[in-house]
Amino acid sequence: MFKQLLQHSLLVLRRPTVKTFREVNVDNWQWAFVYLAIGQVVAILIGMITNILQAPAREQQRLALMQRFGSSSFTSLLSNMQNPLFTLATGIFGIFLVVLLWVFLPYWLGLAFGGSKSFGNFAYNNALFITPITILDSLLALTLSGLVGGLFLFLSLSLDAIRFYFVYVNLQATMGLSKGKSVLVILIPVILAVVLFCGLIVFFSIAIVSR
Repeated sequence: MFKQLLQHSLLVLRRPTVKTFREVNVDNWQWAFVYLAIGQVVAILIGMITNILQAPAREQQRLALMQRFGSSSFTSLLSNMQNPLFTLATGIFGIFLVVLLWVFLPYWLGLAFGGSKSFGNFAYNNALFITPITILDSLLALTLSGLVGGLFLFLSLSLDAIRFYFVYVNLQATMGLSKGKSVLVILIPVILAVVLFCGLIVFFSIAIVSR
């Protein structure tokens, strides 16, 4: 089954079309979640390596911030990020977040817009691209985030855009939604993600200047 997952992943990544997703036609949400979990475990391991390699740079950033602003919750966060348990905890939380954001939420919204009930197919198809893109994103963090932060941010956001596009195509293929309704389903999580991102910026900005 795992070999089949890899073959189907390559298929949809090479040709992300409605026709391709329909050709896959596998109704198996259990293996979808296993595949997603495997991808997240790999991402956690890569994240731990990234933390080890970037520990000196992050420590310098923490000390510089402490000299300028004093001790704050943000500097404490930078310190906690070096702990492997922190990476493990965020990775486990990431598994549930990935399943919620990229599988359950678009599926529930798709049903609300009149899509057909095909959870097994929808989850399986989404796992085919979410897993490799998640691993690729973690590899970019390993190779670029400590050296070229701006480029890493751009590429990471580009991967998010690719994820949303694939979900958009899958909504049409497995749930039978029109292009217009598929766009609406995608826009709602995008808006939520933007609000969350803005909230994090505000939080960290307050954390930096707080004593």
